[in-house]
This record gives sequence, structure tokens and C-alpha cells, in this order.
Amino acid sequence: MKTLRRFKTLSSKLFSLCSLMVLGTILITQYSCKEEVDEMFSVNDQPSIMRYLQDNEDVSLWAEIVKEAGLLNTFAVANEMTAFVPDNEAVKAFLKEKNVSEVADLDVEYLKKLVKYHTLATKFKHDAFGVGFIPDTTFTGAHLSTTFGDGGINSIYINKDAKIISKDIEVSNGYIHKINKVLHLVVETLEELYENDPNLTIFNQAMIKTGWKQRMINEKSKSSILSYTIFAVPDEVFIDNGINTYEELEAKFSDSDDVTLLTNGLNKYMAYHVIKNTYSFSDLTHFSSGQKTRNVLTLAKNQFISLTDEDNQLKINSNDGSYVSLLESKTDLIAVDGVYHYVNNLMEVFVPKASEFVWILATDIKELSQLPDYRNGVPRHKVPLEGQNIPGIEWEVSPMTPGAGAHYYQLGGYNKPTPYTDVFSTAPVTDFILFETNGRNGWVEFTTPLLLPGKYKVYVGCIRWPWRALTKSFIDGEPAANIDFGDYRWSMWDMHMGDVEWTETDQHKLRFVYLSRMHMMIHHFKFVPIEE
Repeated sequence: MKTLRRFKTLSSKLFSLCSLMVLGTILITQYSCKEEVDEMFSVNDQPSIMRYLQDNEDVSLWAEIVKEAGLLNTFAVANEMTAFVPDNEAVKAFLKEKNVSEVADLDVEYLKKLVKYHTLATKFKHDAFGVGFIPDTTFTGAHLSTTFGDGGINSIYINKDAKIISKDIEVSNGYIHKINKVLHLVVETLEELYENDPNLTIFNQAMIKTGWKQRMINEKSKSSILSYTIFAVPDEVFIDNGINTYEELEAKFSDSDDVTLLTNGLNKYMAYHVIKNTYSFSDLTHFSSGQKTRNVLTLAKNQFISLTDEDNQLKINSNDGSYVSLLESKTDLIAVDGVYHYVNNLMEVFVPKASEFVWILATDIKELSQLPDYRNGVPRHKVPLEGQNIPGIEWEVSPMTPGAGAHYYQLGGYNKPTPYTDVFSTAPVTDFILFETNGRNGWVEFTTPLLLPGKYKVYVGCIRWPWRALTKSFIDGEPAANIDFGDYRWSMWDMHMGDVEWTETDQHKLRFVYLSRMHMMIHHFKFVPIEE
């Protein structure tokens, strides 16, 4: 389960930024195209990011870059921003690296991307940074990572390269962190990045030969939200295991002549090193409350890797003292469409035990993040899912009435502790699937991700509130418990639907049939293995 985030999607960010650029242009025109900034842009006795850049000589070159990019007024009118601002020495070194003497010698479109890459649409102080990705993407849609040097919070590095030399500079519309280097603009795709890594020659050749490199490229071309995480085996690890060439790797794992077949042993081995979505080191080490193990599905058919927290160390596929680790100095290698980490062993296909799994709907169903008003900050806001092609959610209301059906619902502003579920202690109460029948007949059904075989207790995580619906639940078509979403208190619950035993790795259907009263709000489903 990834940590739940309250931030806007890339599409809404870019729309907002474009809108702000237009607004900035209007403001410039209104005020006679003055290059100086009106004092109207300073509020609460604090300057805006723009005013700060103009008034502080040590960042004057970055102010020049922002101005040349045409984004200066964006930093005056935009709210809730975080700007990583290189000082003049950093910009001078950057210009020298680019073999130019002045900012004006650089391409304007490149400068726009560069400024957007240094800027987030959410304001963060340094205490929000951990080892891994900052919990929001830049205006280019890219991730920035943070690491710590020997000085702890006084030695924070962005993308392992640029050190924060002055943190938490508060301005009227966010925070500025000064850095000692201009960030390298990430433009490489994941495939380009590991292809050019001199330590991954055998791994890269195997990705090409098995067809996985091209498959990933083809799949990403169909979806703007698809990204990957790769657990890359460096040449040194292969050599330590007696594998000096791609041919020797094929000889070890391939069990048929055609390595492009999904059933081929080498093909499965390579697919096993890739998971969908972008997982930083901190994401991989995040476990739901009280849990120390979780399983993550790979691209190899029905195969999972096991992540375990043992003595504050992340162990992959831990079994009787043997396990795989990430190489500390080679994690969070960022591309525009994913990330890769080095592993210290071959990481062969492993069959883990069933572990607790929490499926948070509005986070884990990525298509929900593409809704126009997804996490727009407006509390008690709902978006109908009719016609949105959201996978894994089906429903029916008969007869259909205005406003009935399934909706994405943003509650916002409610994060009280509750004794009835532990999930909300690690996942803020922000987003729900709301199902309304207006007192008519109806049902809503959810198709889960793949789950490992085993015995489980199945729970639905929801809000209980007066006049919420009474329903009959079903698990894979079999009757389960009556689930009463009503309660005299406003509270968060994990409601027990039933116990099941599944014998194969598969997806499962969880249905709620309306019996009486009003609607229901579902946040997550939880599957807890039953110990023998």
C-alpha cells in the first residue's frame, strides 16, 4: 500500500500553471507591462516567491532564468508552491556546463521545463522530506528525491546531488529552499536510463532479448499514467554468481528456444524484476499500521515479491535467513516514467506467503487520479463515475434517478483517530467511493487486484453515519455478512464481511446489494491472513 497523498495530478497542475501564466500575462498588461512587480503581490507582510527572487542578489541569476522563461508572474499569483532555487554560484556553474555565457543564450522552452522541474504545486518545509521521493511531483510531472548526508537535517540533498543550503524560507505563497546546484533536468525514459548505465549491460541485453523493454514502451504509449519500478541486477552481481555474459544468463534461466515467450524461464525472470507504478525507497519501506510484511505484484504472471521490515532493514523475499537487499548508494535512480534500484543478488522468482493487503480505492485505482476534479481541495466534493471507464467498479440502480450511482467523493478536513480501524492511522481520510441509490434498488461491485491463495478475513473500510445504507454483501457471488453503513456516530470502521479460502492467485469480486436507507462511502478493503 502506498502512502495516501492529497495532491493534485499532473494534468490539473499543468492546467493550473497554464491558467496562472495567462493570469500573469493579463496582470502585466493591466499594469502597463512594468517589469517591476507591484506591491499588491505581497500579502501578510511577506513577499511572494517572485518578489523574493527580485529582491535578493544571491539568487538574481535564477530570477533571470525565471524571467527569461516567462514564468516570473506565475510566482506572484500562484499559491501553495515549493521552489528549489539555485544560488548564483550554482547558476554560473550550470551556464559553464552548458557552454554559454548568459541566460539569454539558452532556449526558452528548455528554461520553462527547467523552472517547472524546480517547482512543486504544494508547499513543503524540510521536515516533510524523508529518504525517497518528496510527496508530490514537480510541474513537469517528475519526482524529486531527498537523501541525508552526515549532517542530518542540515545536510539534505535533492536528487542526491544538490544540497539545500538554506531551508524553509517562508514567502506569501509557499516556501523556498536554496540549493547549491541546478538540478539535472530528467528527460530520459526508464529504458534510456538503464540502457546507458554502464553497470547494467547484461541486464539491459536481457530486457531487449526477452522483449520486455519494447513491451514496456508500448504499454506506456497507451497510458499517460503508467510508470514502472525496476529492480536492476548489476553486472557485478551476475559475475559474482558465475554469469559473465548475457549468453550465460540465458543458459541458466531459459527453458525453451524462444526467450520472448511469457512462459520461458528467462522471460519470467526478467518480468519478475519489474512492478507497475513508481516506488521510491521510502515507498517500499512503508507498511500499514502494525504490519511488517507485504507482497507486491510483478509483471511476471501471478508472481509477487515479498517486502519485509526486519530490524529496520528492508528485506526482499526473506526466507530462512536468505534475502535480497537494495544497494544503498544505488536507489531512487529517477526517470521521467519510473525509477530503478540496484539489488545485491539475482532475485530469482520466489513464492511468498500470504500477507495482509489493504486496497485503498482512490489511491490504487490510478484511473481515478485522471478525473478532472480529483483531489481539488474542495471538501464534500463528488464526481460521477458514469462514463469514466474506471476499472474494477461496476454498479446498477433501478430505476435510475438523478444523482444516483457511483461517485468519487472527496471528504477533506476529517482525520480524527478511530478505534475501529488501523488503516486510517497511515492513510488520511480524504477520498472515498460514494454509492447512492436514492432509496431505489441497486448494487455496487468491486473487482480486487490479484491476491495470493490462502485463508483471509475480508473487511470493508468505510464511514458509518446515521441513515447510511444497510446492505447484503457477497464475496465472489457467495452471500456474506449484512453490512450496516449506518451508525449514530460519525466514525471510521473496518466492517467484517466474512472469512474465505482461496486456492489460486486470482482477482475477486466484492458486491454490496442495497437493502434500505440511503448511501454508502467506501475507503478501502482489507484482507488479513488467518493463521493456522
